[in-house]
Amino acid sequence: MKLIRISAFILALLCISMLTVSCKKDTVETFKPENFEFTIRSATIETASENGYVFTVMSDGSAMITEAFVNGDVTIPSELAGRKVTAIAEGAFFGMTGITSVTIPNGVESIGIYAFSDCTALESVTIPSSVWRIAPFAFDNTPWFASLTDEFVTVGDGVLIAYNGTSRTPVLPDSVRHLGGAFAGKEDLYSLTLGKGVLSISEMALSFSPALTSVDLGLSLVYVGEQAFSGSEKITQLVFPDTLRYLGFQACLNCYGLKYVYLGQNLTELGNNAFEYCQALRVVYVPKTLPTLKSSHFTDCMSLGLMLYGGSEEEFNAIAVNDNILSFKNLNKVFNYKGGSNE
Repeated sequence: MKLIRISAFILALLCISMLTVSCKKDTVETFKPENFEFTIRSATIETASENGYVFTVMSDGSAMITEAFVNGDVTIPSELAGRKVTAIAEGAFFGMTGITSVTIPNGVESIGIYAFSDCTALESVTIPSSVWRIAPFAFDNTPWFASLTDEFVTVGDGVLIAYNGTSRTPVLPDSVRHLGGAFAGKEDLYSLTLGKGVLSISEMALSFSPALTSVDLGLSLVYVGEQAFSGSEKITQLVFPDTLRYLGFQACLNCYGLKYVYLGQNLTELGNNAFEYCQALRVVYVPKTLPTLKSSHFTDCMSLGLMLYGGSEEEFNAIAVNDNILSFKNLNKVFNYKGGSNE
């Protein structure tokens, strides 16, 4: 272990004190974020088509619709070639001006970016409660989306897809369970407070928000999708609650102002290049629950100087992989760090 001078160590702990806010469990007994289960699927190279739909076979054998050739009132099938449909991919129905209504089947969980954008005749959309991830701009430039005028617009399993309010510092109501693409690219969003029941942040949900400086991530967040914060350059710290289990690929890509990160006590999967090009990142807390930690998670984090680890030195050495120009061997490290626990 590299020795740390006492003065530097104290300074670092003072800096990280902002990250050790208490993440107390929700006192409402009927709400238990640990009961939120999700499946991470990857695409295979196998594709097929049936009844006007092209789909990719996913790693669990389900189907993701990637392209469609349909018109009028469309009811998307729940199965294609005997495979359960679980996802609608990026741009799958983009620009299909002949579609007037869409009914999405129960079992679909995610809808990709631009999935139904520019369907200029689309007047009606039915989204089941199985849907919990909706990427930004999924329904942009459609009559149906334009007709949604509530301050907070939720669909599916409480997915926030639009914000029509005027506050630059909105607080999400308890009805929001999942943050969709409502705030992506919002130039006047200064801060955001997630409600106590928000379980997930969809892919790119807070990407390219140039004025966003702070996000209160609540008490129940379990899942953060790929590139969720990418390009939000003014965020300086991210304090994830101890409920967090999944942080996706390039989740904080190009967050140039990010200095401090607390990853909670129970993270089990950290996506590749999660903090790529976070050039100001100085201090990060990593729990001992991660099965693998790669230096490439912090590609081009040239200011990273201190890693606080929840386990022992032996446990760290068992999971650490030096696969990048950044070397864990050259970092100051504190082992068995207990700050930020729920106790």
